[in-house]
Order: sequence, then structure tokens, then C-alpha cells
Amino acid sequence: MLGRAYPVIAALGLALSLAATVSAQSVAPPRNFGEAMRWYREAAEAGRPDAQYFMGYIAHAGLRGPKDPAVAALWYRRAADQGHAAAQLHLAMLYHAGEGLTRDLAEARRWYLAAARQQDREAAFNLASLLEKGEGGPADARGALDWYRRAAESGHLDAQNNLAVMLALGAGHPSDPAEALRWYLAAAEAGNPHALYNLGQVYADGQLVAKDDVVAWRWFALATKSAEPSVVALARRALADVESRLDEDGLAAARASLTISRDPDD
Repeated sequence: MLGRAYPVIAALGLALSLAATVSAQSVAPPRNFGEAMRWYREAAEAGRPDAQYFMGYIAHAGLRGPKDPAVAALWYRRAADQGHAAAQLHLAMLYHAGEGLTRDLAEARRWYLAAARQQDREAAFNLASLLEKGEGGPADARGALDWYRRAAESGHLDAQNNLAVMLALGAGHPSDPAEALRWYLAAAEAGNPHALYNLGQVYADGQLVAKDDVVAWRWFALATKSAEPSVVALARRALADVESRLDEDGLAAARASLTISRDPDD
């Protein structure tokens, strides 16, 4: 995943804004995308971080030819060094994946942290994941919990799920079943596949709440409809296991709860 990016059409918009800055020199504004790209390159070479980021993204995504992550890294770094958050995120991702650069998880951590400090939620999530796993440096459960929370509070669904997992296990913080359940619900109700499955497990096993196979069935059933194949496979097995424990009335109640919860427009 490339993360956030300016749409291609933005090239013309930024180039027009650049033209406005030199209007006193009677330079005509760009008339098409090709001219806009020339303005972008000139602005990037003149040190404009937004233009440098866009040049990096063009190379990274292959919008003007074959993908070239090495060239992307050069432009991202120039913008990142000037504090451009999206460039910092994308440079970190290149280091993380070893794409266009030698894989370096310590550098990935460093640039994720720089972007996360500017409220980039994807960077916060990726940083938390590295901290949790001890990749690119020592493991730091408390730090991971903090960055997952920041990303979760800004609406990052995977962060909400991972935060719930850590809160349930008491990793980096004393176990907090009530808050864990709240974050599982937030992510699951927004359709996060892992949270849907995990919430099913919570009710099937009675981990954070009283055991309830009817509620567990509902969450597992929703998880089977997700777009994540690995989650679908797990959910189907879990759903079959729960169904084997439900009597006819319980299964009818479970199916009714799923029907009632659906949007009337579905």
C-alpha cells in the first residue's frame, strides 16, 4: 500500500499556483498536464517540498513510466528532510519494504516517528507495529500501546483492533477489559475483518465478557463476509464450532440478530 497521495490532477493545480508566484515575470501558466509536470520538476529542484513529494510519488507509483522506487526515495528524502509528513511516511515505507533502498527497519522507525509526530495516523500505526514486534530496535510495548492509541483515536481501524488486543492481554499496560471491548466494537462496527473475528472470539470464549454463543455467532458470520481471505477461513471454522453448540432456538436468535443489524438499504 502506498498510503496517502496527491491525485494526479493535483499536478496542474500546484503548477498553476507556482505560476502565480512568478506572474510578475509574465510567465504563462501551464496549459496541460505535460507543462504542469515541467513546473513540478522545476519547483522540486528549487526546493519546494510539496513538489518534491509529488515527484517521488510519480516515480513510486509509475504514473509517468515504469515504477522507480530508487528515484522515488531520492525525492521523498529531499521533502522529508524539510519536514514533509507524507514524504516522511513514504520514505519510511520504502525502508520498511526494502524497496529502492536497502531494507533498514531502524531508519523506517526513525522516519515513521517523524511523520507520526505530525499526526500521520498511518505512520503512527506502522511505528507501533515495529515497536510491538521489536523490529528496527528494542521492543517497547508501552510505546506501541501509545502509538496504537493515537492512530486509533484518529480512526485507524487496524490500530483500533491492535490496541484492543494489547489492552485485553495487558501488554504495555494493565489489562483493561472494558476499554479493550470498546475498541474491538469500534473497529468491528466499522467493518474491520480482524476485529470482527476477534470480537467473535471474545464472546465465544468469554474472554472479556460473559460467554454468549448467539452474539459470537453474529460477529463470526459478519467476519465470513469480509474481504480478508485468511480471516474468512478462520471465521468459517469458528462459526461452525459455535453452531454445533447452539440449539435450534439459539441459532434462530443468532440469525435474527444478524438480520436486524443490517442496514435497511442493504
